[in-house]
Amino acid sequence: MALNEQTDVKIDDHPHVVEGSEESEIQKMFSGSTVFLTGGTGFLGKLLVEKLLRSCPDIKKLYLLTRPKKNKDIKKRLQEQFDDVVKFIFHGAATVRFDEVLKKAVEINVRGTREILKLARACTKLRAFVYISTAYSNCHLNEIDEKFYGSNLSEDMLINLVENMDENTLKNITPGLLDNLPNTYTYSKLTAEDFVQKHSQGLPVLVTGGLGLLHSLHCNPQAIADMVPGDYVINGIIAAAWKTAKDYLGNYEHSPVDNFPIVYNYVSSEQTPITWDSEIMYHKIIRKICEKYSKKYTKDLQARMYGGTDRDICIAVVEELKMPISADEFERQLNDLAQKMLPSAPLQRGAERLLTHLHDYKIPMALATNSTEQAVRLHATARPKLFGLFHHKVSVNDPEVFRGKPNPDIYLVAASRFPEKPKPRQCLVFEDSAVGVIAAKEAGMQVVMIPDSRLDREQTRQATLVIRSLMNFQPELFGLPPFDDIPKRKSSIESNPD
Repeated sequence: MALNEQTDVKIDDHPHVVEGSEESEIQKMFSGSTVFLTGGTGFLGKLLVEKLLRSCPDIKKLYLLTRPKKNKDIKKRLQEQFDDVVKFIFHGAATVRFDEVLKKAVEINVRGTREILKLARACTKLRAFVYISTAYSNCHLNEIDEKFYGSNLSEDMLINLVENMDENTLKNITPGLLDNLPNTYTYSKLTAEDFVQKHSQGLPVLVTGGLGLLHSLHCNPQAIADMVPGDYVINGIIAAAWKTAKDYLGNYEHSPVDNFPIVYNYVSSEQTPITWDSEIMYHKIIRKICEKYSKKYTKDLQARMYGGTDRDICIAVVEELKMPISADEFERQLNDLAQKMLPSAPLQRGAERLLTHLHDYKIPMALATNSTEQAVRLHATARPKLFGLFHHKVSVNDPEVFRGKPNPDIYLVAASRFPEKPKPRQCLVFEDSAVGVIAAKEAGMQVVMIPDSRLDREQTRQATLVIRSLMNFQPELFGLPPFDDIPKRKSSIESNPD
């Protein structure tokens, strides 16, 4: 949709998704509110505008950052228009060029943030100020927590530096300023985050970070695809603004700076890991089926399928391309081809032996994973007999799972679906990740951990039992039938206290 300058975007121009449905708590919070947004023409900005207009149709006004006009600078125009009306500010305006010269990166990303935050302080009805940063502002660190790490220069010093030094001198000192950071973009965003933290007391501020827009790239197909759908990021940003507004009682004036504002990173790799080759292969299979019926599975259609369940994707492709087969037949062919084409990932040594043994003794088993339903199906089609041993499977996007690991939801849902309805303490979990162990312990279950040899020993402490291999597992330690084929082996079991 193209608009002329100074043209209002009317809420009535956008249809309601579900007429007559009860409003959510988030919709109620935004109802009647005035929202100010910077960066509305960027990748995330456009998604945010669309989502607010579509899902929060009762917003009173949505202001987008405008250009200077009639000898009034932008700050003056904004103050005149809505100091007393704005309730929510989303600041996403930024230059995202990695090779941007330092002066421009600082002027837009750092000084721009400083001016918007000053403006926010003048808004008497402000409920939430959302600074949209990036998950990569501290990409030089091996592990990144939801906290602030600080910059080597304050925003005032950095702004003064770029405003008073000539271009050639700035170019020469840029590598030294960046230190371990790869480019001016991450450096300027890190400095802006540092400023927001130090000057946010007394304001309902939060910082969010997404992963940015993904283009084509060369990569290791076995590497974890660190990506999330853009609309999920926007949903998270809006929900975070709602939570900040709900929790803010005007009592942050004396909050410890180290603990405020709250930082939300929307990332994927540890919570829902999937490798590049599994996703690529999945869509190759869909394309192959479409070509069989002289239909073209376009890149545009493929892009719209990411994140959907197998069933939803099959229905959508059949309807969109007017396939001469039913969605059921399409799904059957998808599963058949997946079994033939998908490379089987190597199982942990002893996994098949353990699963078969427990199944033979009628010990009920479930699969509870942080992977998506689609990823589970991909692996299940490669080993249908082995995956068929599970009574049920629970994935991270199951409708009853509200939070992934390290929260206990996945394990509690999995336990509830056994016919016997076992208590958590009667459940035994096998895990190879630290977040999985935390989730199981939070659920009140016992955990056997088979960690990667490179994992820090400290991250295994919460496990009930730590073993090097499933071949070392002794079922009788947990009241289970012992293996019938116990091999002579040297024990590699380390027991941890609860």
